[in-house]
Amino acid sequence: MVSRSRLVRLVMVTFALQFSNGAMAQSVITPPAMMPVIPTPEHTVTMGSVTSFTMGGSEPAAKEREFFVNLAPGQSVIVDLVPFEASSVARRSPLLGAPSRPPLFGVPSRPGAVPGLTTGAVAELAIDGPDGVGLKHVSSRDYGPGGSISSASIEGKVGDYGVRIALLPVTSGIYRLVTRYNSMTEKRFDLLVRPRDIPKPQIAEPIAFGDERSGSVDQGQAMPYEFTVTDPSKWVMIEMISTEIDSIVDLRGPGDISAPRIDSDDDGGTGRNSCLLMKLAAGRYVIVARSMSGSGRYRLRLAYYEPVALTPRPLVAGIERKANFSGSDEGLLLGETKGAFHLYGLPGKAGQRFTVTMKSDAEDIDPILQAGIPALIIDDAPTAHSDLAIVAENDDAEDLGFNARIQIRFESDAIAYIRAGASNKLKPRGAYTIHVEEQTSAPR
Repeated sequence: MVSRSRLVRLVMVTFALQFSNGAMAQSVITPPAMMPVIPTPEHTVTMGSVTSFTMGGSEPAAKEREFFVNLAPGQSVIVDLVPFEASSVARRSPLLGAPSRPPLFGVPSRPGAVPGLTTGAVAELAIDGPDGVGLKHVSSRDYGPGGSISSASIEGKVGDYGVRIALLPVTSGIYRLVTRYNSMTEKRFDLLVRPRDIPKPQIAEPIAFGDERSGSVDQGQAMPYEFTVTDPSKWVMIEMISTEIDSIVDLRGPGDISAPRIDSDDDGGTGRNSCLLMKLAAGRYVIVARSMSGSGRYRLRLAYYEPVALTPRPLVAGIERKANFSGSDEGLLLGETKGAFHLYGLPGKAGQRFTVTMKSDAEDIDPILQAGIPALIIDDAPTAHSDLAIVAENDDAEDLGFNARIQIRFESDAIAYIRAGASNKLKPRGAYTIHVEEQTSAPR
C-alpha cells in the first residue's frame, strides 16, 4: 500500500521530470480522482479540542498545516483558526512541532484544494470532505483589516488574522482541515473545533394595528412580532421606544421571520429610538426588535399613519424665524432623504434671488432644506407626502458643518415652497432657526 506522503512525493517527482523535459507548458498534473484520507495521531483533532501550533517563516512547508476530524452527518460544527494571543481558550494543548509533510497548497494532492500562495500576511482555512472534494475556503484577506465576527454572521474573519468556517456535514467520515499563514514571520495559532448550537426558530408574538407591546431585550437578542396588512394603500408606522437601550427594528416579509429583510432603522425616531414608515403590500410581516447596545426594556408600537395637509408658514427676507420639532405639527418626507419637515412659503418676484439658511444645535436635528413648486394641492396646501418639483436642495453646507443653505432665483412672480427638515429623523425633537436673505447683486 502506498502511503499518502509517498504519493505526494511521486507527484512532485513527476512534476520535476516534466519540467526538465521542457514539457511543462503542455503538461498538467492531475491529482487522483479520489485519495484515501490517512490521518496520523498527531494531526487528528476531536470535537471540542484546541490544537496549538506555529505557521509562517521562510520555508514553504512551515506556512501550511493539515489536520483531520471525524464528523457525522447533521453534526453542525464551527472551526476557528485564531492567533494564539487573541484566543479566549483558557487551556491549550501542547505546541505541535514543525510539519513533516510537503506543502499542501503548492501541489494539490486532492481535488478542490485551495489555489497557490497569496501575498501578504494572510490566514486561510479550508475543509475537504471525505470524498476529496473541497467544501469551503475562508481567507482573512477577503474581509479587510480589523474585521470582526458576530453570532449573526457565522463565517468570516475573526480579529486581524483569524478566520472561521461553519459546516453541516451531509456524509460521515474523516474531513481534512488545512490551515495556512503566508508570512515570513512565524506566528502561533489555535485551531478550535466545536459543535455549533443551531437555535430553534422563535415564535413571533402577534401585534395588531393600534397596539403597543412591552418587553426586554439583551444586546444581540432578537424579539419577533407578527402582523398582517390588509389595506396596502395605508401608511404603516413602526416605533421602538426605550430609555435603556439603543433600539433597532428590522422588518421582514411577506412571510415569517425567515423572509427577506425589507427595511431597518436604528435612530429614525426621537433620540436613539427607532421608527419605520412605509406602504406594504397585503400579507403577513414580522418586526424584529433588537438592541444595538445595552440591555433593558422597550415599547413597540404599530399604527397607521395619516398624512396631514400642511399650511405653509410665511417667510420674510431679513427676518429670522425660530421653530421646534415637537412630533405633532410636521410632515414626513419619504425616500432617500426621509425625515420630518416644516413647510414654509416664500413669495418672490421675477428676477429676485434669495439665500435660505437653516441652523440647529439640537442633537436630533441634522438640517436639510428643499425648495420647489408643489405637485399636489389639497385645500390650497401641499400634503405631507406630495412631491415638490425640486429646484434647490442642501443637507450640509460646506462652511456650516451639519447646517443647510440653499439659493433660489425666481423666474416669475410666484411662491416658493420650502421644506425645513431633520434628515433621516421621523420623530425629531429640538429647536432650529431659518433665515432668508435677499441677494442684491449677481452671484460671482
